[in-house]
Amino acid sequence: MSIIQQPTLFDIQILQELEIEAKYQEIFSPLELTPLVALFQKENIVGAPVTINYEAALRAVLVSFLEGIPTIKALVMRIKQDVRFKLSLGFLFGDRDPSEATFSRILHVLSQRIDVLINLNCLIIKSIDSEFNILSEDIAFDATAVEAHTKPVKRDKQKISSTCKQHSMKTNELSKELTIEPQW
Repeated sequence: MSIIQQPTLFDIQILQELEIEAKYQEIFSPLELTPLVALFQKENIVGAPVTINYEAALRAVLVSFLEGIPTIKALVMRIKQDVRFKLSLGFLFGDRDPSEATFSRILHVLSQRIDVLINLNCLIIKSIDSEFNILSEDIAFDATAVEAHTKPVKRDKQKISSTCKQHSMKTNELSKELTIEPQW
């Protein structure tokens, strides 16, 4: 069976060797986050101004999966403690650090508007396909090794002597009567 290898968007080893700012720039450059940021814009001008950098906060959520940050609490602590990490996500130095409640609201809004995420995913897949042409290939799987579930074939049961009679039989007679390969 032949193995089809598809080209990667970027080499993971090269990505790991990059500095943190260059790595995140490489990851986020093809992503268009404006449809997601539009979910968090105020509907009217009246009221308190929006003080959260939602685009950077969305990047932080994505990076938490990439960096293996286990909880939102750990993500908030990393943003507060690591200025380089904060700036590489797109937060400005003077921006207020987002809290756990902010990330909770972001995730709640995203869970309510799954359709926007699905559309964004489709756009990313289409752009990957237009650049690398990896989704237009026909792929066939060899299914000859897959056994189907069918009804078992009925077989006649072999008559076997009782155990008392088997004790009195000779070894060669017993080996002829008892099968080596059972038929169950």
